[in-house]
Amino acid sequence: MKTLSASRLKGIGSFTFAALAYSNLSTLSLMLGPTLPMISIVGAAMVGARALNEQGLISKIEYLTEGEFKNQIRVTVNASPFSSKTCIMNPKDTMSLCALGADDMGGDDLEGNILHAKYYIDETSGKILNNGLFRVPADAFRDKITMEWIMAVKNESSETDAAFNELIIKRHKALASTGGLTGLQKYNAESTGFANFGDEEELSEYLKKNPEHVDDTLKAMSKQYGQENLEKMRPTEFYRLYRDYSLGRL
Repeated sequence: MKTLSASRLKGIGSFTFAALAYSNLSTLSLMLGPTLPMISIVGAAMVGARALNEQGLISKIEYLTEGEFKNQIRVTVNASPFSSKTCIMNPKDTMSLCALGADDMGGDDLEGNILHAKYYIDETSGKILNNGLFRVPADAFRDKITMEWIMAVKNESSETDAAFNELIIKRHKALASTGGLTGLQKYNAESTGFANFGDEEELSEYLKKNPEHVDDTLKAMSKQYGQENLEKMRPTEFYRLYRDYSLGRL
């Protein structure tokens, strides 16, 4: 999550206006009367408090690479603008409940999400909780492919999700080890919150221009998951795996 997001900037600005107006209340009252300045101060304070209400807002997601919860994610959730808690979630138990639309930046492909966790561990209390709902801010820095996997609806009977999760971790660690994207791609990621290929249309266009990538991907998938397992998949499951695997290799 960005340190100075649009919501935080709005909240700080509203409180600053309320403080300045209150410090000059006597002068404003002489000019406009006591009612209008006081209503403006209260209104600005309420707008600021609402903008800075970050309860349930995710500020950070990171993969755990060792220990008891290896290959799971640690999610930092804001309880207020000044305090937070951490939760451990298994990606197989998470999904996007709904997208909030272009609620911050105004882009078509830039959406906040409500992340649902079927089960998760509150590290503060150590309790195992269920049906948690958390907000992912639209203008956060993010690795799109990793976030698509975390937000995807998983099949509980799938035999490939664990292996695919390890592939996502390997790819994500490779990005993190080099500091992520650079140049124009870095600017695009920081501007829009997304990295690499934006959607399926862009992936399809890339594959049309690079047909050799299709064969390489199928060979890699066969080696990774086994030819027999791939043949047993339903067409929709195979397509989702192929799409995500292709994005993960680009």
